[in-house]
Amino acid sequence: MNIKSIDMNYIEEATKLAVDNYLSEQQEVSALFSNKYETEISQYINELFSCDLGAMVFENDELLGYMAFRLSVYKDYNGYKKAYSPIYGYGIKEGIDRGKIASLLFQYASENLIKLNVRNFEVKVYSHDKEVISSFVLN
Repeated sequence: MNIKSIDMNYIEEATKLAVDNYLSEQQEVSALFSNKYETEISQYINELFSCDLGAMVFENDELLGYMAFRLSVYKDYNGYKKAYSPIYGYGIKEGIDRGKIASLLFQYASENLIKLNVRNFEVKVYSHDKEVISSFVLN
């Protein structure tokens, strides 16, 4: 596996992963609209990736997952910043060890964000994404 920083050239692939995450959650939550929202998600990811904060995992040049952040403009009383990853801020391919990929993504991204004086992380995940939730709780 190869871990890299966010790359704007992979917006289409990242959008597919994010849409797949939404569709998986849609299967669990009937209140979610039965729409793919590809155009909207692609626009959101494009904006998020332009912040250039996060990580991508590849295997044989295939994007397995990504996690992207934006920085808050506010600092706490110690001068530390907050990094925020919205619900479309991560995407991990189905059929692989998604928990392991989530751990690798967060580890790589957080190591770089700490250099920017970030000490508070907020990562939104779908409520039924048990592999990713377990990964974050156990890490």
